[in-house]
Amino acid sequence: MMRMFSRKPQPAIKELQDVPQCSIGAPLPIVLAEEHHLALVYLAESFERDWDGVPRLVGLDTGREAAITIRFQRPRLHKLGPPNEEGISTHPLARHGLQAHGAFEAYNTELLQKVARMTAHRHFVFSFRDSTLEVIAKDYSVEKTDNTSVLAAAGAVLDSWSESQ
Repeated sequence: MMRMFSRKPQPAIKELQDVPQCSIGAPLPIVLAEEHHLALVYLAESFERDWDGVPRLVGLDTGREAAITIRFQRPRLHKLGPPNEEGISTHPLARHGLQAHGAFEAYNTELLQKVARMTAHRHFVFSFRDSTLEVIAKDYSVEKTDNTSVLAAAGAVLDSWSESQ
């Protein structure tokens, strides 16, 4: 008698093409969460044509930047922490294509199977200079706000949450 063994599907990574590139130098990610809402705000990579080559300091309240807001629909889980850009190769999804400074959707992952059994949720991974954010949620949307700061964009998210209640 011959036995058939089914192979467990391997994880796969796909870059999210509609999510703007985070700043390589200082993305300053902020995660905002409460029971029914989850959002990520970070600075987008910018290319200034008239840049003189002198590095400039950017902080949470620095204006004149492009802030990206990612809102997650029906979030189930999120975790922010290691690895950073130097350690991204140690992440379990690195051998499947996860890279530093990117936004990805991960398929067939153990985390997704544990958290979102029997639901149509998705696994998103955002890798930054100093940390990585993983989210299990139904979907996401992207907003870009020019000439603002990360704090101002985060404040707009919180204001929208209070208006929706």
